Amino acid sequence: MLNPIDVVLRITPLPPIKNLDDLDANPPASPPILIEGILHQGSKMIMGGGSKGRKSWMLMDLAVCVSEGLEWWGFSTVKTTVLHLNFELQEHFAWSRFDWIKRERGQERLPNLKVWNLRGHSAGMEALEDQLNAEMGQHQVGMLILDPLYKVLGDTDENDNSKIGQLMNRLESIAVHNQCAVVFAHHFRKGGPSDSGSSMDRMSGAGTLARDPDAILTMQDLDEEDCVVVEPVLRNCPPIPPFGLRWECPLFKPESELELDKVKGRAGPKAKYQPEQAVSALIGCGSWVDETEAKKLIGKKLGCSPPTAKNLLDKAVGKELLKHKKEDSSDLYLTIT
Repeated sequence: MLNPIDVVLRITPLPPIKNLDDLDANPPASPPILIEGILHQGSKMIMGGGSKGRKSWMLMDLAVCVSEGLEWWGFSTVKTTVLHLNFELQEHFAWSRFDWIKRERGQERLPNLKVWNLRGHSAGMEALEDQLNAEMGQHQVGMLILDPLYKVLGDTDENDNSKIGQLMNRLESIAVHNQCAVVFAHHFRKGGPSDSGSSMDRMSGAGTLARDPDAILTMQDLDEEDCVVVEPVLRNCPPIPPFGLRWECPLFKPESELELDKVKGRAGPKAKYQPEQAVSALIGCGSWVDETEAKKLIGKKLGCSPPTAKNLLDKAVGKELLKHKKEDSSDLYLTIT
C-alpha cells in the first residue's frame, strides 16, 4: 500500500527484498520479446552511427516493422504499439519518409504506429517525462523511440557521466513504468574508427552511453559504397555476430556477401615486409640484377615467396630505392648508392 506522504513527495516505493529460494520455487516470467534475440519490453537499446548515417531512416523502419510484427533486418518482431518521438524532421518530411517506408514494406495502413512531432519543442527529459508517461498509458505503448537522443539532453553536457547516468535512469524509469522498450539513436564522435577496441567506444560523449543500455547496435560504414557492418552488444540475449546491410533507399537490407572487416577509414594490417628490406638484399651485387635472381636473393633474405618479392621490387622502384630497366625482354634492377 502506498504511503500518502510518499505520494505527496512523489517518492516511488522500492520493490521488496526476496529470498532466492522463493524465486526458484516461483520463477519470474521473462519479459515479452519485441525483436527476436535482441530486445525485450522494459529494456533499453541504443543505435549508434556516424553523422548523416541514415539513423533516422533505420529507426523509422524499425517503428514500422514492430508496429506490424514484420521481419526487420532478418530478425522477427512481435507486433505492438510503437510511439515515435520525432525531434528532428519537419512534420511533412517525417510523414513522407514513413509513407515511403510503409509502401516499401507492403503495408497500406499503420494503425499501431503513433508519431509525436516535437521539432521546435525539444527540452530536457524531465520536462517531457510526465506528459510522455500520460500519453503512453493512454495508447498502451510497447516500444518508445526517441530520435535523436541529443534533443532531450536539455542543458546536460553529453560528456558528463553523472548527468547522462541520470538521463539513462529517467529512460529506464519510463521503460519500467510503462513496460515498454525504449530505443534511441546517438552519433559517433568525430574522427575515424580505431584500429583496435570496440565499435561502441566510438559513441560520442560520456561512456555511460556505451555501458548502460541493454542492447547496443553500432553501424559502421564499409569500404563498399552504401554498405555497413552492424555489431550487436547484448546484455540479456546470446551473442550475435556482426552482420552486413546494404542501403537500398529507403531501407537497409541484409547482405551476406560483404567483407565485414573492411571498415571505411580503418587502417589495414601493417605489411610484413618493407621495400627497404628488399633493397638490402641486393646491396653488394654491384651491377644490374635480373628479376629472377633478384627474387631469389630477396626470398633467401626475407623468407618470402617470389610474388611477394616481385611486389617489393615494384614498391622499391616506385620509391626510387632501385633503378629499373628492360633489356632483351628481361627486367633488371640496380641499387641506388
